[in-house]
Amino acid sequence: MYTSSDENIIEKKKCRLTGEEFVVTDADILFYKKFGIPTPTLCPRELWRNLFAFRNERNLFPRTCSKTGQNILSCYRPDTIFPVYNHKLWWSDDWSGFDYGRDFDFSRPYFEQYKSLQDVVPRVGTTIFSSENCDYNNQCRSSRNCYLCSLVSKAEDAYYSYWTNEWRNIFDSSMTNFCENIYDCLDTTQCNLCVSCQECRDCQECYFSYQLRNCQNCIACSGLVAKQYHIYNKPVTKEEYEKTLKLLQSTTELWEKAQSTFRKIRVASVRPWAQFSNVENSTGDHLQFCRDCMNCFDTLSSENLRHVVSCSGAKDCAWCYSLWFPVSELCTHTCVALDCNNVNFSFYVYSSKDFSYADNCYNSSNLFGCIGLNHGKFSIMNKAYPQQEYETLKTKIIDHMRSTGEWGQFFPLSVSPHPYEDTAAMDWYPLWELEVLNRGGRWGGEIPSVTRASSIEWPLHIIQYDERVIGKELATSNIETLLKTVFRCPVSGKPFQIIRQELVFHLENSIPLPTTHPRERQRELMKLRNPRELFERSCDECAAKIATSYALDRPEKVLCEACYMKHMY
Repeated sequence: MYTSSDENIIEKKKCRLTGEEFVVTDADILFYKKFGIPTPTLCPRELWRNLFAFRNERNLFPRTCSKTGQNILSCYRPDTIFPVYNHKLWWSDDWSGFDYGRDFDFSRPYFEQYKSLQDVVPRVGTTIFSSENCDYNNQCRSSRNCYLCSLVSKAEDAYYSYWTNEWRNIFDSSMTNFCENIYDCLDTTQCNLCVSCQECRDCQECYFSYQLRNCQNCIACSGLVAKQYHIYNKPVTKEEYEKTLKLLQSTTELWEKAQSTFRKIRVASVRPWAQFSNVENSTGDHLQFCRDCMNCFDTLSSENLRHVVSCSGAKDCAWCYSLWFPVSELCTHTCVALDCNNVNFSFYVYSSKDFSYADNCYNSSNLFGCIGLNHGKFSIMNKAYPQQEYETLKTKIIDHMRSTGEWGQFFPLSVSPHPYEDTAAMDWYPLWELEVLNRGGRWGGEIPSVTRASSIEWPLHIIQYDERVIGKELATSNIETLLKTVFRCPVSGKPFQIIRQELVFHLENSIPLPTTHPRERQRELMKLRNPRELFERSCDECAAKIATSYALDRPEKVLCEACYMKHMY
């Protein structure tokens, strides 16, 4: 992991899992002292792996509610030991997490006891809040008419997309904000009618392009600012632009050739050292309105963070994944926290403060080692105590954890409620089955599909479903066949279908239909992103030292901030 030259190395350590050497700096020490925890025993990569392994972001499984027998979709597999309830039941008053309370046993390790509590407390199948017609999604908030999306907020008419905010009519896109009518886009902001674009902002009707700012009507372009009617970075007439676009849309072969060309354009494009906007004294990538954030990624409106990924409105936090609005402060080693203060070594906690080693707890305070509590306080292992007794017992448990070497460590992989391959860790830090098992994690294996793919492998070209081109009768017949057909993904072998809303969007925008499973489309798109890791290298123009997510062996030309601004403007 990159270490800033402004920091002094205080300690060199070896990861207890991999033997990899890593360093602890004076700035790290200040954070650890603030939280009263020891320096880590895992290298940064293994720390991130453990945090990410506690979040299933994209996978849904059919199963039954453990209490009602109702068929539901869940982020937990059907064979889980712990009960899983449907969303409405879990949030009702028909059950209480306090029913599972127990005394702490000082003769046993803490994590062992936590796992036994975890095995019996019910969990909610999916996290869908304040949304309409969004049952087939994972982690969806304040949205409407979304299908097979994950990590979406304030979205409408969104399909097969990941990690997007305030958007409408979005298909097969990831990491987008304030966009409308886009397809196959990645890291785009305030874009409309864009297809296969990456790192574009304030653009309209652009295709197969990279790093555009305030552009319109561009095809196969990169690094342009405030341009209109450009192809391969050269100006063209409106008529030439429209003719070229119509030609690309006429056959699948030409469309795929344009996609291939885009990949070459990306590699040849000059790159900034990082994707920063209004950032001060920070290192990382994809930061906006941040100050004093070191080794942070996909973060906005935050300050004084270290080793934090994906957050908004966070302050004074370290080693966290996904901290969100309105404000989260003084959190460490936590995965998914919304509006939390002083929440440590926990996962899936909302609107809470002052607790450690908890998960799926909401609107609570002063908890230690609790699971599935709502409006709880002064509780340990789901058992409530008078305040003074709570404080005394908590201190004793922390001392016990120090003696077992557990205090200050995030949960081991064995405690994750998900098999490793279902989690975000598999996307960012992939492992083989044996590697997972050697780390004490769980591997779920492939679940056989109940839907069989037909022998038909490919949809017809989009024109064959357009009544304006082939007539209403033939188009209607083709559409009926298409919507009934179960296709087989040539990459994964998994079955998938084209839904009517998807077909309508592709017809309206003359975009060829996809030929792979939605999950494979997401994987291919996210491969275009850099790793969430920093490397030290030199600017390829002025040789200044830069901290960047481009490793030394990457072929792209990477520039420091000053050189990149000269290049763009």
